[in-house]
Amino acid sequence: EANGRSELPGPGACEPEEDGPGKPAEQPPGKASCKKTAQQRHLLRQLFVQTRWPSTQDYDAITAQTGLPRPEVVRWFGDSRYALKNGQLKWYEDYKRGNFPPGLLVIAPGNRELLQDYYGTHKTLREEDLQSLCDQTQMSSQQVKQWFAEKMGEDTRAVADGHGQRGP
Repeated sequence: EANGRSELPGPGACEPEEDGPGKPAEQPPGKASCKKTAQQRHLLRQLFVQTRWPSTQDYDAITAQTGLPRPEVVRWFGDSRYALKNGQLKWYEDYKRGNFPPGLLVIAPGNRELLQDYYGTHKTLREEDLQSLCDQTQMSSQQVKQWFAEKMGEDTRAVADGHGQRGP
């Protein structure tokens, strides 16, 4: 078992974070040297909740999904495991429960229309319809639930703000 040892950061698209003369002292531990987009962080966090110790094949898939260099992904997982072990991973419990920051769920237009139609008819997600919606949209149950939570939150805010008119 490699335990990620053979996948230590090396030369790549991001500068390695090693303790050396070139490393800035003010950089806090656990900060990545590559700037990640909110969507990349979101995807990494979702995958971390599923598996804290990705296999070699998992790392290949993660680098393909995120577009990040492999050494950066390996480093991020290592830093996240360390932070979780030391109680410093603030987002972990929320992600474990499926509570994601709003606006990070990317949905294909056809799927959005299907979900909108269902929401327009039922105004809520019925548990008995969840699997059918997952099959139709190719989304996970967690993603479907998140979409409904965000949608219901938008409508609640609109009513509270006095903008209860329905648009197209």
